[in-house]
Amino acid sequence: MDTSLQNHWLYYKPWFGDGYFGQLASGDIAFFYSVASNSSSSPYDADNVVEGFVVDQTGQTLLQRGYQFVIEGHEDYIVQVEKMVVDEQSGKVFLLLSYRSGSLFLGSVLLSLDESLNILSSVVFSGDWYRDMTLEADGSFLYLLGIYEEEPIPGVSGGVLLTRLSADLDLDWSKLYYAEYFDYNRAALSGVPSGGVNLVYSTDGAFPTILAKLNEEGEIEEQTGYPFYEPLVAVLDDGSLCMVSNQTFDQSGQTTFQIVVAKTDASGNIEGCEVFSTCLLSEDRSLSFGEVEIDTLSVSDLLSVEVQIEPWGFNFTDGCDLPPAPNPNFLLPDTVCVGACVSTEALHNQLAHGVQWHLSGPGGVDEMVDDSLSFSKCFENPGTYELSQTVWFLGCPYSYSRQVVVLGELEGRIEPEGVLCDPPPATLSVSADRSLLSYAWNGGSSQDEVLEVSQSGTYTVEATDGYCVLRDTVVIDFLDELLTEGPGLLLPEDTSVCEQRLPYVLRPYSPYLDSFAIEGALTGSGTSFSLWQEGTYEVQAEVYGCPLTDEFALEVNDCSALVYLPTAFSPDGDGINDQYLPQGKYFEGISLSIYDRWGGMLYQAGSPPFLWDGLAASGERAPAGMYIACFEYLNLRLQEVEQRCGELYLLR
Repeated sequence: MDTSLQNHWLYYKPWFGDGYFGQLASGDIAFFYSVASNSSSSPYDADNVVEGFVVDQTGQTLLQRGYQFVIEGHEDYIVQVEKMVVDEQSGKVFLLLSYRSGSLFLGSVLLSLDESLNILSSVVFSGDWYRDMTLEADGSFLYLLGIYEEEPIPGVSGGVLLTRLSADLDLDWSKLYYAEYFDYNRAALSGVPSGGVNLVYSTDGAFPTILAKLNEEGEIEEQTGYPFYEPLVAVLDDGSLCMVSNQTFDQSGQTTFQIVVAKTDASGNIEGCEVFSTCLLSEDRSLSFGEVEIDTLSVSDLLSVEVQIEPWGFNFTDGCDLPPAPNPNFLLPDTVCVGACVSTEALHNQLAHGVQWHLSGPGGVDEMVDDSLSFSKCFENPGTYELSQTVWFLGCPYSYSRQVVVLGELEGRIEPEGVLCDPPPATLSVSADRSLLSYAWNGGSSQDEVLEVSQSGTYTVEATDGYCVLRDTVVIDFLDELLTEGPGLLLPEDTSVCEQRLPYVLRPYSPYLDSFAIEGALTGSGTSFSLWQEGTYEVQAEVYGCPLTDEFALEVNDCSALVYLPTAFSPDGDGINDQYLPQGKYFEGISLSIYDRWGGMLYQAGSPPFLWDGLAASGERAPAGMYIACFEYLNLRLQEVEQRCGELYLLR
């Protein structure tokens, strides 16, 4: 069919399978197709036949030939036409075929033919499935593009095989191309006039296409990435890339059905559209070869079909609706309390080809999570953790990390608690091991830092440092409210006591306890204390855990009677010192007894006046000398009977 639509024709055969066509150096058209033996009209009993035809510009058949392939080591297989290229300088035709058993591809066959479709040479690639090929501009080398169906690296499904052969089908090199988290979907290639080849490699989803410019050794010199959704791809002769997708992206990054056609310039750029960095990798690949026998067959004529062609137009509008590029950034609280569960937010990884999370932390924490768009964690231990996310798109990794400080539980309590010794009001506060930001007393009735209380009761608080919550409950009892049976400590009034009456026994009293302490007490049992000297004593007691003190003042007086017994008298009648009479005060006499030096009683007065005039009881005058006088009296201060004796000299 020419472009004016004035010369068109259509041929077919009922058993046509996959095929390919191309224009020969002469201008005639050659095409090849696989034979489907399962067609009821097929003259062949196997699927190992390919038919080839050459027609001129008017559609007249110039040549027709069949080829039957017998591949060593295989019995039941299907031969399928993949690609045909023509070297315009030499006129050679290169035909690429694959063979498979069911859905399992077993290998590929490459034929070199002349313009009469005679086979010049062949090569069999065992185990490798090639689907495309191109010639260098000067026809000196041929590039084959194949599918690598295994994992080139763990977790990556498939890759691209690229093999370079001479025009005589001698192997130059073979390489495997792949990218991290970039599963194979489609590939295409085209020769570059200056040498080398352009390779396009795509995966599923968004950001699926890599265009790589390779030198003659297969080394990657440049590579560029494109975001269009799962496009069909083709590399044109000038090195530009054409992409056709049936979906585009809305402002939220979601896909919507719409035909998009994009074409780059020879440098891989699209005017007004962003392109992206890529990370296509390569490595050398060894090949295995096989043997094939090819028999030529006579084939039946083509059947013509009447064709009616009508022009059809469509319009495109310029645009560049690109999705937001994936990036690894995320939000996560920088500080949380132990036991808290957190999840990442503000994520931009939905269109990434691969996502990996890595959490490290104290105690050997080392967690890896693959292929999850978000990360959640409940922290059971305090410490500093680091969470990193790596996203891959177009084969390149991008990483971002954030630290999370996990605080231990708040440790603290309400102070004071229990029995409060001081009278109300009291001020309650929270003592904690970290600074607190907010408080809620008694279910939120007060948010002040402290709470003033005036009565006994139960009080609660919920306080936070912004991350952890401290909860505590205390029971408060004011001592004054507990002393229902009277004061906690009772002492007698301050007391004066005679020295002769020491020790003074002090007996504190409390209706709440029976043990006391006192400073300066020489003896004591806890309930009574013997005081031996004058002073002010501090009595101590503990009631409901509260220390109580009071003072008791003891005054000590000398309560002796002032009794003076004369030591001599002269009862000579001269009116001077004629009588022996005890003198003094604070006493009342009871008796006065006079004894000689041998202890014999000479005189005794049992009633006032208590005096001795020097006469014995017999009325005789006592001779001069020493006597003993004993005076018994009542001490009016102590109300006790006392006696004092002393030597007495009677002078004559």
